[in-house]
Amino acid sequence: MARRQTRGRKSREGIYRQLEEGVEELRTRLGRLPSPVEAEDIWGDIWHQEVHNSNAIEGNTLVLREVELLLKEGRVVGDKQLAEYLEVRGYADAAEWVYQQGVAPGDWTTGELIALTEVRHIHRLAMTKVWEVAPHADATASEAPGSFRQHNIQRFPGGMQPPDWPEVHALMTDWVERASRLADLAGALPEALAELHAEFERIHPFLDGTLDALLRFIVPAVAGPARLVPLAALADHQLSARALRTAAERGRLRAQRDDHGQWRSTRNWVEEYYESRYKRTP
Repeated sequence: MARRQTRGRKSREGIYRQLEEGVEELRTRLGRLPSPVEAEDIWGDIWHQEVHNSNAIEGNTLVLREVELLLKEGRVVGDKQLAEYLEVRGYADAAEWVYQQGVAPGDWTTGELIALTEVRHIHRLAMTKVWEVAPHADATASEAPGSFRQHNIQRFPGGMQPPDWPEVHALMTDWVERASRLADLAGALPEALAELHAEFERIHPFLDGTLDALLRFIVPAVAGPARLVPLAALADHQLSARALRTAAERGRLRAQRDDHGQWRSTRNWVEEYYESRYKRTP
């Protein structure tokens, strides 16, 4: 009796085998991936999807259509905060640069898959635009985009503790060396890439991360107007987190410091400060 074929999700081994067959077909039948010039629409779709999906993971609320119009036509649609549009534009610039290096690396290449200077350059491209209007609230002048953090990061909710900041440069140097060895990989590439990405997140070499998205989007949505929350959760296009912190330190904004030294205030107190900041004292 013939065995009945089961239906459902492919096994991990089956997916890897299909991927290897597809890559081999590209090499043997086509010789290579099509260049952006030869397949402009395909590369454009990949670019739009990557920019949208990667920013959405970090909490950006632009939908795919808004991302496409911003990147294709430079048109801003919707009523989102300026920082969100700049996040998309910055990530798009960084992704485009990475694509170009894959096709024609030019003077940047060192013969390795990636260099430490490239990691920092990619971060600079991705973050500079948004940093100009919404810098990290705790950043010093030496922690601008492209520079490794010089702060320790608190333990994440799941328990992960990023290493102390003096260790970051050495850890990232080792990380780049491991990344470059992918060219000689004998095992499954998707798993190796996943492990490499997980290690990058554990090192957390730059200040920005998903914690910013939590403070900017999730906390304001669930906290009431009288609840104490971090200042970053109360910032907007009128008052940046840095401006709120300065006001708190000067005693102009009602705020409290928690056990970790982080300033907290409420939406009510911020509105009270905003209403009074331009009033002249008699």
